[in-house]
Amino acid sequence: MAYLRFKKFKAIWLVPVLLILALVISCGAAAEKAAPAPVDTEAIIQTAVQQALAAAPAASSGVTSEEVQQIVEAAVLAARPGEADFYEGKTIRLLVGFSAGGGYDTYGRAIARHIGKHIPGIPTVIVENMTGAGSVIAANYIYNQAKPDGLTLGLWNSNNLLIQALRGNPGIQFSGERYGWIGAPSDGNPVCGVMGFTGLKTWDDLVNASKEGRELKFGATAAFGASLSDVPLLINKFGGTNFKIVSGYRGTSKIRLALEEKEVDVACWGWESMGITARHLLDAEGDGKLIPVAMVFPAPGIEEIADLPLMGDVITDEKDRALWDTWAGGYKFQRPWKTPPGTPEVRIEILRQAFAATMKDPGFLSDAKKAGLCLNPVSGDEVVAYVAGTLQMSQSTCKAMQFMVLDRGEC
Repeated sequence: MAYLRFKKFKAIWLVPVLLILALVISCGAAAEKAAPAPVDTEAIIQTAVQQALAAAPAASSGVTSEEVQQIVEAAVLAARPGEADFYEGKTIRLLVGFSAGGGYDTYGRAIARHIGKHIPGIPTVIVENMTGAGSVIAANYIYNQAKPDGLTLGLWNSNNLLIQALRGNPGIQFSGERYGWIGAPSDGNPVCGVMGFTGLKTWDDLVNASKEGRELKFGATAAFGASLSDVPLLINKFGGTNFKIVSGYRGTSKIRLALEEKEVDVACWGWESMGITARHLLDAEGDGKLIPVAMVFPAPGIEEIADLPLMGDVITDEKDRALWDTWAGGYKFQRPWKTPPGTPEVRIEILRQAFAATMKDPGFLSDAKKAGLCLNPVSGDEVVAYVAGTLQMSQSTCKAMQFMVLDRGEC
């Protein structure tokens, strides 16, 4: 099976581990057969890990405790058909919180085409779009209504976690730390692009034009909670500009149309999306061209944007810059997959292993390269740590960042 991978290690270490595995797994299977309640698979795994580590000559094995954990988890899952074959004949739904054709949708569908073959039972994986409120509708549905059985997964804007931390949106009806985080295909780097019809060509042009009184319209999905709106909010606050945010679009695919129709002048979203989904605008000429003018993080390996200035450089105050960095930290993982709260841990682990395997799948990597997807995978455990860091915001930082939620929050 795709998720069952053993590393090379010495035979003297393997013998006691396999004996203990056989004993613990058989005891667990017998208990499951006799007991009226489901057996705790995680407890079985932990027992096997502890006993395997105690029996193994760790000093000479060259195998870490983390590797033992992976070996035992794979063996337990393989030995328990009730868990390993749960997905056989089933359909997994991935609910994307934005419209078809945007970055979230593009990445979600690309992964969905391949991840099923890495899940035991090889289930069908389908993608559905559940748009609205900057993907909060999808986030709330996954949290409050989706059955926590590992068959409904969510893909929505992770920046909503910052809004949760700032308590700035009563429409957010979830606690981010309770989702089952599976993994993310990449980090993110928001880039601002201005249309050729504006006559502006650089970041300094935008900043100076705004300071001189020119109205520049930034397309956004919501009034706050995504780079589309957050960048102009932050630069207005710390850089002295007066950019206008035009919100309500149901994804970047709709914003691209608004740029073409001259409804808005500028938009700021992840290059990992813009560089793919807005390619026709980036390659256009004259008034219809989208011109990248600034980015959040350095991108020395991406020739097309490598020389762009950093947006945050217009912020000179040290405390203001610290708040900018707090916001930017949310882009350490982008487009993460997650399960509803209460999903069995063993199924979350199956999905995590499948996600990680997909990120290395030659077929997926070939498709990703053809589509121009930017990949820098983030594991489920890493996402959990980033989520905790966001939600454990200090009261002083919360108060200082209330402008990010239009002063609607409480700290």
